[in-house]
Amino acid sequence: MPLFLGTLILSAAVAVLNVVLPAVVRRDFPDRVPVMTGAYTAVMTGVAALASSTAVPLSGALNWELALAAAAALSLLAALLWGGARAAAGPVRPSTAAARGAGAHPAPCGPHPWPGES
Repeated sequence: MPLFLGTLILSAAVAVLNVVLPAVVRRDFPDRVPVMTGAYTAVMTGVAALASSTAVPLSGALNWELALAAAAALSLLAALLWGGARAAAGPVRPSTAAARGAGAHPAPCGPHPWPGES
């Protein structure tokens, strides 16, 4: 049962962050959305590769619980660093680009949601 509960919590976190993180990038970096999206995607991929490539050697040297805890420690460290950086930055104020609506995409079909509607 604990494994199922952990999987459920992890899956919920992934689902929420897949929606929230692009919005945070757009809010904090409205002029550099593609670059910052690429950067966070590359970091997520690199950390996932690091965690999966060290899991078996660590479980052999220690045990599997500590191997998984090492990967979780990286996530906890990232969350603490991000929270500290956000607190140091102060309240979020929209940039001039965001206020102008830069980066907003027009509707692909014009004012109607479906092609051919009048």
